[in-house]
Parts: sequence; structure tokens; C-alpha cells
Amino acid sequence: MIGKLRLGALLLAPLAAGLCWYGWEVRGEAAGKAGEPERAEPAAALLAPMELELDPAQSDLLRRLDQPVAAAFRKTPLQQALTTLGRQTGVQFILDADALQEARIDGDEPVEARFEKTPLFRAVERILAPWGLSMCLSGEGVLITDSGTARAQVWTRSYPVVDVAVVATDKRPQFLGRELVELIQDVVEPDSWDDMDGPCYVTFESLNFTVVATQSLRGHKEIERLLKMLRAGRTQLEGLC
Repeated sequence: MIGKLRLGALLLAPLAAGLCWYGWEVRGEAAGKAGEPERAEPAAALLAPMELELDPAQSDLLRRLDQPVAAAFRKTPLQQALTTLGRQTGVQFILDADALQEARIDGDEPVEARFEKTPLFRAVERILAPWGLSMCLSGEGVLITDSGTARAQVWTRSYPVVDVAVVATDKRPQFLGRELVELIQDVVEPDSWDDMDGPCYVTFESLNFTVVATQSLRGHKEIERLLKMLRAGRTQLEGLC
């Protein structure tokens, strides 16, 4: 569950500190009037996560998991539902026979779900939830397995966060890297971090304004979701400036 007080503080601090500075430039006549500020959003590519350990094929697979899907399942066998979503996105889903056997699942369990422009990862996560199953990357695609196996597969990723971790004040820039790291630890797989004797780590690199995190597939997707929420909140706050 999101630590509401800390999340609120992180979202509201930029407004109090003068968040309007970020993404704006004075371009004179290019903005229509001399001295009129023009909004200049940071290029999406500059804020995209950087893979530090995955090969190109795995990186491509991660991107495919973000593709929106549309489907309606009524008592559709689990294996068939996954195959349908896989055909839409080019992702191969592989059932872990041992994990399914332990969970007493044979792949024919009925799926009742409807999706409309839902990211593939979220759709599959919702399908698997009733049986406590999860996902991790495999050499050939995405492995459907037990949550313990999925959480044990971790890798390191770098997230540019200059737009949410740096704000301006009247005197000097204010860095919220420590607060952002604490928020991630509170929200994303709280029991997985090293201070809880877990295998995962997260740090803020002040030299290049990035968060470097070692997490599972689900953990990285949760970090992406959290940063998206923070950026949406920043955009809403900027509208008040």
C-alpha cells in the first residue's frame, strides 16, 4: 500500500518549491510573444529506463509487455487465454509445469476477464492472480510460474528521474533523491529490499540523477508505474503555476 503521507509530500514539495521552472523556456518570438514561456516537455527517450544487464532480446520483450491488449474471455482455458494475448503482442508465454503441478493447475482453468487497451503485463497479472501465479523472463519468452520463483529472478535497471527528484527554490535546487528511494522501498515489493534481508537494492545516483534498482519483473513494472504516477502528479501541479 502506498505510503500516503510520504507520497503526498513528494508530490506537493515541487509545487511549494516552485516546480514551474521545469520544462519551460523563454523563447521570445518563437513562443508567440517576447518573453512568453513555452512548455518544453522532456523527450520521452531521455526518461526511459536503461537496461544494465539484459540482452537486446530481453529488453525487447519488456517493451512488448507494455503493449495494450483488447480481449474478452468467458470461461476460456488459461492456456488459450495466454495464447490469444501472446498472438496480439508477439510474446510467448510458457507454463512452468512444476509450478502448476504444485498449485494443482493443469492449464485448463477457466478465465473470466475483459480487457480494453490494458497493458499486457497488467492483463496477464490479473489473469494469474486467482491462482497466486506470477511471471519472470525466460530465454524464450515469459515464464508463468510461482511467485517465489518470479521474485528470485532479479536484475538491475537505471531510471532517469531528474524530472521528479530535482526541484528549484529561490536559493538553490532541492534534491529529493533520498525521499524518492524511501518511497520506492515503501511502495514496491516492501519485503524484497536488502534492509529486509531481501535480494533487491535501490539507490539514487546524484551525479546523473538516476535511480538504480535491482528488482524482479513485477518490481520493475511497479517502479515504472510509480514514476508514471509521480510524473502525472507533477504535470497536474504545473498546471496550477
